[in-house]
Amino acid sequence: KVTTDELTGISNRRSFEGYMTRRMSTLRGSGMLFLFMIDVDHFKQINDRWGHSTGDEALKQTAELLKSAVSRNDFIGRVGGDEFVVILQNRDLNECEELFQNFDQGCADAVVEADEDNNIALSIAKGFAKYDPAADKQFVDVFNRADEEMYKNKRKMKAEALQK
Repeated sequence: KVTTDELTGISNRRSFEGYMTRRMSTLRGSGMLFLFMIDVDHFKQINDRWGHSTGDEALKQTAELLKSAVSRNDFIGRVGGDEFVVILQNRDLNECEELFQNFDQGCADAVVEADEDNNIALSIAKGFAKYDPAADKQFVDVFNRADEEMYKNKRKMKAEALQK
């Protein structure tokens, strides 16, 4: 079974699902686990306007930024076209927030070269959920909460951009 995303070199959805299932079975009652969902903003427009090679570059850069932000003990995976997951274990919320502030700074400084004359700023939306052993019976329970939070943050970012 293939467990690595060929484009980015990080884990794929199959690997993520297996990892989450294993982690949830070993964390019952102890330990902390946070699941972050990350989405590349305006990904469809990047592909449509600049081409799939530019979109691929945005995905690769996102994966590299995630790898540089987290430790080797953390899990990073690409679970969809432009959606990534990060699983942080045995960290408190402050540590998670600090890690993602560093990731946000890396994203703020990142640009994707679209062509000789144009660079695209890399924009990311994210959301997270803490694994709750009492409520989360399957990995999709915590996954869906993190996904909902990500889309809520995405809508908030769009609303703020419209007000500017």
